[in-house]
Amino acid sequence: MDTAERMSLLVIVCLATVCCVLSKTICDVDVCSRVECLPVLESDCQGMFIKKGGFCRCCDACFNVLKPGDTCQMYDMAAPPTALCPNGYYCDSFHMECSILLG
Repeated sequence: MDTAERMSLLVIVCLATVCCVLSKTICDVDVCSRVECLPVLESDCQGMFIKKGGFCRCCDACFNVLKPGDTCQMYDMAAPPTALCPNGYYCDSFHMECSILLG
């Protein structure tokens, strides 16, 4: 591994560490006691309802369901996406699209 590759790897590790620390700071132990959730009813959801699937797993959420190949957003507990890939698919972080899960 040459110097440029080592530096790139170091930058990636540092960024990943910072992201993890920030995520843990935002979603601390008692965050849900300070969050006011909007009411989300499963009966009103026209997409995918996930109990405690919203901000920091505090609030219920209703997500639009994307189609295979659609552009998607990686899931982040502090700022969850508004749409999810359909069952049997995942958000490919390289292509940022809904790709089929391989068994």
